[in-house]
This record gives sequence, structure tokens and C-alpha cells, in this order.
Amino acid sequence: MKIKHAIVWLLMGSGFGYLGAAQNNEAEPLTVSEIVRLVVQNNSTLREAIDAIAVIEAKVEQSRSYLSPTVHAEVSYARIGPTSEFDIPTLGSFQLFPADNYDAHIGARYVLYDFHRTARMIDLARTQVDSAVDRRELLQRDLEFQAAQLFYAILFLQENCRIQDEHVKMLDEHLDVARRRLASGTATELEVLSTQVRVVTAQNQKLELENMLAKQIITLRHLLGREDQAPLQLAGELAYKAVSQNSDELVQMALRQRLEVQSVKNLVKTNAIQYDLTNRRDKPVINVNALAGVKNGYIPDLNKPILNFALVLAANIPIFDGQLTRQLLAEVNANGKVLADRAKETEELIRADVLQAIADARTSESALHLVEIHIEESKKALEFARVRYEAGTVTNLDLIDALEASSMSQFQKLEALFKCVSSMLNLRRAVGEAII
Repeated sequence: MKIKHAIVWLLMGSGFGYLGAAQNNEAEPLTVSEIVRLVVQNNSTLREAIDAIAVIEAKVEQSRSYLSPTVHAEVSYARIGPTSEFDIPTLGSFQLFPADNYDAHIGARYVLYDFHRTARMIDLARTQVDSAVDRRELLQRDLEFQAAQLFYAILFLQENCRIQDEHVKMLDEHLDVARRRLASGTATELEVLSTQVRVVTAQNQKLELENMLAKQIITLRHLLGREDQAPLQLAGELAYKAVSQNSDELVQMALRQRLEVQSVKNLVKTNAIQYDLTNRRDKPVINVNALAGVKNGYIPDLNKPILNFALVLAANIPIFDGQLTRQLLAEVNANGKVLADRAKETEELIRADVLQAIADARTSESALHLVEIHIEESKKALEFARVRYEAGTVTNLDLIDALEASSMSQFQKLEALFKCVSSMLNLRRAVGEAII
């Protein structure tokens, strides 16, 4: 039961409450880098984040449209009645405007100068694209880390199953020995019953491990976008490579490379542009408007269409907006202070994250070293127990105790190795380096 509890604790500590299934020898082996690539490729949330970037990029182009003139065409007809007329003696009657009025024209409007307000709107839209890219990269980084942890967790479980298989076989062999010795009168029934209990316990642990492994492969297939019964085989091993543990160097590296830092910087930049844009709300906007077309209603022939045009230079000068600009600037300033606090907090969290990852890596390395020493000691104890068993000075149960201690040391080494691999991945994530 200790073995099972250790495995569950490790996997939950790595962010997994589910495990994988047995490999199919007919499947194409997948390395950890291939697993990461396929998981990222098939993640719907990540695809949604990528599509969101395209939406925001379209808004940038929308902002650019304000730099171009707007052109429109308009055609109208109006029937007016009664029409006004007046008489001049000896000259006759004169109509002031026609009853049927036609007007067709093309109009254009162009912002001649707006104190760079449009340019800042474009800059603001660009920073929103940067923020969307940051969100996508953060999501991808976390997904890559999860996929890598899942890959090594499966390898860890598979090796545990292999060791447990050997353990069950070893107990079966000793159960046969105990039964033969009981039949010959050199062993007691207690030895047989005790050995049977250990065999059943080991078999139950084996079933639990296989069940956990089956659940894991279901999750992996889902992340890879494969069918439930699709063959799957992993190619790799639990290999640990020591990494630098210079805390000052790694902290500075993390502050340069972590996506969270860049994300906060982009938010600060967005806030600065928003402040500048808000500050320009009360600046004049100078427009030029032009109209050209044909219409009737001109003297002397009111019904004859005549070419006409109009050119207007207009300035929109804000005078008083009820303190709205002032309040908006106060809001942006307050948001800037919030972002400054967030930037400081982000740096502190990253520093703590790196230091904790370093501590975990050091502890894992030390534990692995101690386990390797323990393995050598358990091997010597097993050899000593076998010699005494052959000499008849210890019972079969005593020998089984020594064998189980040797098997347990293998589990402990595998556990320590998995912790080292996990701590290595976590340290790379904490520093902001690529997971694979």
C-alpha cells in the first residue's frame, strides 16, 4: 500500500489525477517532443486563442481605416407642392423652385488633422494584439508543460507495473517453496498463509497500477485527438540531466524570459497609450468635406440639371465635456498604479517560483543519491538473507522480507528519479525556457 500511496501522491503533485494505458506494439512510437507537438496542435482552447488574435488584428485594420477618406454617393428625388410663384408686370410669372427636385452627388470626408488621435488608436489596437499573443503563448507553455509531465508520468507508471510484475512472480515462487516445505514438514502453515497474504496484496497493487495506467492512456488519447481504441506507444525513458542551480543567475534569467513579465509590460504600454489617447479627447479635429454632383432648381431654367460642388473646411473644437476627460484620465492613472503593483508582484512570484524549483531540484538529487546507496545496502542484505536461508537459520518469510526490501528500494529509486525529472521540467518552466 505504501507503493500505491507514493505513486498517487507523485502524480497528483505533478498536476495529474489520471494516468495512461498500456502500449500497443503496433503503434508508431512517440517521443516526448512529438507528444508535446501533437497535444499543442490538437488543443481546442489554444486554437480558439489563435483565432482570437486574428479578430484583434482585424480591429487594427479597422483603426487604420480612419486614416483614409470616406466617400459616399447619394441620389434623391423630392416632389414639392405647392410651388411659390410671383408675377412681374410686363414680364410674366416666375416660379421660385421646381415642383420636381432631383439631386445626385458624391461626397467625401477626410480628417485633415486630429492631433495624432487616430495614430494612437492604431497603437492601442496593436498593444491589444500583443496581449492576445501573450495569452496564447502562456496557454501554450502551460499545455506543453502538462503534456511533458503526462509523458513522463506514463513512463513512471509503466516501469512501476514492470517492477510490480517481477515482485508478484517472486512471491509466487516463494509460495510454491513454502508449500513444498510444508508438505515435507520443514515449514509451518503460518509461513504458507503469510506468503499467500503477501501474494494477494501484491496482485491487488498490480491491478490498481494497471487501472491507473489505463486511465492515463485514455486522457493522453483525448489530448492527442485520437480515438478511444487507437494504438499508442511511447518512446523514451526517465532520464535526468542535472541543470544549473545558481539561484541569482536563474532568477535574472527568469525575469528576462518569463512570459508573465512581458505580458505585464505590454499591459503597462497599453495603459500609457490609453492615457495619451484620452488626453487628446479635448483637442480639435479638422475635417475637409467635398460634394460634387448635379441637381435642378437653378435660375433661369429650374428644371435643368446643373453640375454643382461644395468644399467645406470644418473644425470641431471641444469646449466643455462636463469633466469627462479629467475623470477618464484619473481612471487611467489609477489603473497604471494597479499595473505597477502587479508588475512588482509578478517579479516577486517569479523569484519565489524559481527558488522553490531550485529547492525541489536539490532535494530530488539528494534523495536520488541516498536511494542509490540504499539499493546497494538492500542488495547486500538480500545476499546475506539467502546465505542464512540456505543454511537453515532463517525462515522463508525472513527471506521474503529481504526480497521485498530489495524490491521496495527499486520503487524508491524510480520514485526519486521521477521526482528529479519533474523538478527539472518545473525548473525549466520557472526560468522560462522551452520545456523540451
